[in-house]
Amino acid sequence: MPELLESLRDKLATLEPVLFELSDYLHQNVEESGQEYRSVERLCSVLTEFDFTVTKGVAGLPTGFRAESGPLDATATVAFLCEYDGLPPYGQSCGHNVSSACSIGAALLVAPIASQYGLRVVVVGTPAEEGFGGKYVMADNGIFDDIDVALLVYPGMADIAASRTLCARSIEVTFTGAAAHGAAHPELGRNALDAFVLGYTAVATLRQHIHPQAKVHGVIREGGSHPQIVPDQIRGTFVMRAPNPAILEELQQRVTNCFVGAATQTNTGVTVSPSARTSKSILPNTALAQAYENALKIIGRDAMPPDELTGAWSTDAGYLSRKLPLLQPQLAMTANDVSPHSHEFHAASTGNQAQEAIRAGSLALALTALDIATKSELAERIRQEFSSRRQAEC
Repeated sequence: MPELLESLRDKLATLEPVLFELSDYLHQNVEESGQEYRSVERLCSVLTEFDFTVTKGVAGLPTGFRAESGPLDATATVAFLCEYDGLPPYGQSCGHNVSSACSIGAALLVAPIASQYGLRVVVVGTPAEEGFGGKYVMADNGIFDDIDVALLVYPGMADIAASRTLCARSIEVTFTGAAAHGAAHPELGRNALDAFVLGYTAVATLRQHIHPQAKVHGVIREGGSHPQIVPDQIRGTFVMRAPNPAILEELQQRVTNCFVGAATQTNTGVTVSPSARTSKSILPNTALAQAYENALKIIGRDAMPPDELTGAWSTDAGYLSRKLPLLQPQLAMTANDVSPHSHEFHAASTGNQAQEAIRAGSLALALTALDIATKSELAERIRQEFSSRRQAEC
């Protein structure tokens, strides 16, 4: 292992200019979910330059892609996943540029030696993680059917091998009232904004009485047009998260009751429309997480103990984790006071901190993939745990 690590570090040193430039390009050219055309062009051009066979537009997604390298008869096929959509005006505040650079880095490290390790390397570009969730569409269209394990790493506040994730569902809330002159005849109006504010306040009050790991948060998307007119239509979006589907269902009903009650109080109408899909939490795989944690130790980093983990998030990778073993760990890039989905995190996703994360993430993912390819007992433990957890859910 010391010789392999030294060889990978030497190779990584030659790749750093490519990876850093790639990450910075995605950072400077932030694109909305499903509109990541420039990002895909740049990612695919790098993979093509390094002799990967690249297919764009897979699963009918214009900004999805799949790239491959290595023998078709390999003992293991590992996919490194790329996410690249941003969150304007918050930029790359989830660090997808860094995450993609880590996946590309790992793929470029492993591909030249894939044959001797019996490994087939695949890179899958999964669009719209922050939006409609490209992994749903890609999984349903067979893009991952021939893959044994999927890996990607997120930059964050700490080194975490097994991330905590939550089930999630969004709802669109629309209050409908009656417009009227705000000064001359307000008595003829029905204020949809007042109704929304009442509902929002009710949800805020509800938070102290829900499951400790459950979350509710939302925004007004359409809040009225002219202050002199009683608002007759207000729209907002809320997201609910919970550790399991049963708690999520109960939470959705209680949140819905808040808005229905507000409509009754204000003599307005309300519709509450849930999203078509529910994000599931990532299916744990302890064997896979331990392999990644061992890789971290080899490169001189330590993962945070599971019982010290705080915070949680949701992702379309939860759905994919029920199709094949998947790991989405986190890599320390910022201090504990710099939260993802903030302007400060976007700023941290370029420069020295980001570059160090790309180095560490590329190496850790590459070592994990090689471990899976060369240790049949590890690969079998990963498969068995995946199968048993899936069966336990049925």
